[in-house]
Amino acid sequence: MTDKQALNLIIRTKGNHRSRGLFDYNIDDKRIKIVKEIINNDNAFIVSQSNNKVINCLSEFNPKNENQILFQLRKSFKTNCYEIINPIIKCNQIQKNSEYIKDLNNRFWYVIRSNNQNHEENDEDYVLNQNDIIKLGDKKYEVTKIRINKADNYYEGLRDSNNYNISDINKKAGPIFKSDIKKDKFKILDNDCEKEDEQCLICLGTSPTSIDNPRINICQCKNKFVHYLCLKRYIQTKIKIRENRKQTVTTYCCNKFNCDICLTPYPTRFKISQLNREYDLIDLNLPEEFNYMILESLDYIKEKDNIKRIHVVQLVEDEIYIGRNGENDIIDDDLTVSRFHAVLKYNQAEGEVILENKSETYGTLVLIKGNIKMKDKNLNLQIGNSFITVNLTPKEKEPI
Repeated sequence: MTDKQALNLIIRTKGNHRSRGLFDYNIDDKRIKIVKEIINNDNAFIVSQSNNKVINCLSEFNPKNENQILFQLRKSFKTNCYEIINPIIKCNQIQKNSEYIKDLNNRFWYVIRSNNQNHEENDEDYVLNQNDIIKLGDKKYEVTKIRINKADNYYEGLRDSNNYNISDINKKAGPIFKSDIKKDKFKILDNDCEKEDEQCLICLGTSPTSIDNPRINICQCKNKFVHYLCLKRYIQTKIKIRENRKQTVTTYCCNKFNCDICLTPYPTRFKISQLNREYDLIDLNLPEEFNYMILESLDYIKEKDNIKRIHVVQLVEDEIYIGRNGENDIIDDDLTVSRFHAVLKYNQAEGEVILENKSETYGTLVLIKGNIKMKDKNLNLQIGNSFITVNLTPKEKEPI
């Protein structure tokens, strides 16, 4: 790119579902507001006023004004290219609770390409990574694990560091959720606290802490503990298991994945720093003879009556369909999820899992976890209920 650059913004805002962070891609073009801005400065702030009804480009941002920063644009001194500064970095390593998961609606989401004519097209597939967060309608999923044998996978590292690739950006960023047990909330009980009259809330036993069966407190019940294995066995009794017709997807559902007394949601996996070990509260039957991935539903995490849904997906040549219809391999009955919403395609030769969108309404999105280096191509983003297409063109040319 040359010094003569202009950043053209096309911002489309939907009038409905503002509280749910959705954009309807079937919206009538007459209702779409288009804003075009030409950026000449090395640093600019794209802000919204009145719930995204007014979009402005400012060279300086005054926090006293009633504006919300959608994103910041900054020209790199090293590469002389613009970067979109991502606000998700400021809340890296957050707690996995309902408040933070809902707040993700206001962050950067990459719009997966679609054959629908109302969608803006991207020219690349999205390759799923471990710790990616995807959004189908109003429902979010975390890719908690991808296991692909290295013998089948010659795709290693990043493709091209000179070009932005959202999948590579997310792979480098890693997870955004914390897993450690905090001393003030989730903790292993010290030996000084292990008195003879203290009993496990489940088995009523007084066995001391061991590395395989620690005495833990992962809820808000003060001065109480449970044995890790006791809690794990109790949770197993509440889990319902479902398989798809092809027996390539196993879904685990627990309707009350929280403390029965204080109702604090349990984590699926946690790490005890003092023991330098991670622990799982749900035993998953993993297909070790196959490559596989694990998807965890995030929006069912509630402060009360927490619901846990985990999908173990065998990576075989058959396509895995996700949607509201009962014939899908992964079923989500939320009304914002289309009947056949998205497809997972496993490319064994490349060792990649490709995510494709099939929804014509709310689309398929992937959370962007890093800064974006811009180049001469359209980048389709969704922030809340705003659909934004960003494109860089030379100044002497008219904006697209």
